[in-house]
Order: sequence, then structure tokens, then C-alpha cells
Amino acid sequence: MALLDQIQKAMVAAMKAKDQQRLDAIRMVKSALTKAKVDSNKEFDEKAELAVLSSLMKQRRGAADMFRQGGREESALAEEAEARIIEG
Repeated sequence: MALLDQIQKAMVAAMKAKDQQRLDAIRMVKSALTKAKVDSNKEFDEKAELAVLSSLMKQRRGAADMFRQGGREESALAEEAEARIIEG
């Protein structure tokens, strides 16, 4: 099954479960993948999809580190939770 199809199903499941944090993270992933697919003028394969997901996880972890340095532990935990959702 294509990754975007899996993401769509996960988004529906998160909506039904009323899990807002998971839904927001899944929407972010879907948006990033769709943007990368549109921006790319060539075939968008699994390797490109994994590169986008890797980039998103790196961004989340970097943001968590910055929040911790700024003394905002709650925001850091939220960013780490998003990274785990993207990873899983």
C-alpha cells in the first residue's frame, strides 16, 4: 500500500479516536509529503518519501533541543511526541 494511503487511513483513525496530537502530526506528514511530491518533477519513490520523513524527524528533534535550552520542557516533550508519531 502506498505511503499516502497509509497516512490517510491513520488520519481517519486518529479523527475517530479524537487524538488531536496524533492527528496534527499525521496532517503535518501528509502535507510535507504532498509538497515534496508536487515540488519534485520526477518520480516520487519510497526513497524520497523516507528522506522527507527523516527530515521531519530531524526538525522535531532539533526543535525539542532548542526548547529545552530555552527552558520550555513542555514544548520539548510535544516535539518529541510528534517525532515518535512520525517514526512509528
